[in-house]
Amino acid sequence: MQARTPARRRLGDAAESDPATVEKLPAGAIGLVQASQELYARVRRLDEGNGQAEPQSSPALSLLNRLERSF
Repeated sequence: MQARTPARRRLGDAAESDPATVEKLPAGAIGLVQASQELYARVRRLDEGNGQAEPQSSPALSLLNRLERSF
């Protein structure tokens, strides 16, 4: 059985919450909306940061490669 590589998914756009509507919500719901917006912003930053730069090679892997080439 061969393992499948998961597909790369990007974070989609989210509609902004209407401030006038949000302020009419109960306090718990307002907190939930704010926490959701903060979470979305954090995930978006992480998502945008991935894939832009090549991952750095492992120093241990570089050493192993050098050892393999020397023998």
